[in-house]
Amino acid sequence: MEIPAPCTDFDTLFLPPISLQILLENAVKHNEFSRERPLETTLRFDAAGIAMENEICPRRQARPSSKVGLQNLNERCRLILGRDIEVTPGPGRFSVRLPLKSIV
Repeated sequence: MEIPAPCTDFDTLFLPPISLQILLENAVKHNEFSRERPLETTLRFDAAGIAMENEICPRRQARPSSKVGLQNLNERCRLILGRDIEVTPGPGRFSVRLPLKSIV
């Protein structure tokens, strides 16, 4: 996992519990990876929130999916933070931005 510019305001920002774990599990579930070709994820912080991004490398044998993981995370963020997550499937990359809430 790469964190290019770490956020220095961690103690004043709130993110729903296990949100980053859900994003990482989503990336692992839907992408092929190996020791020779690891799954690389990047965390990016900005004023809008925190985004986890990974290269898309679809599994040869897709695992069954209920398609509710990101929907549940979105609902949790909407209820707790009052804002939706932003899912951005791009050419070769997949990104999910989670809103952050200031607690000061």
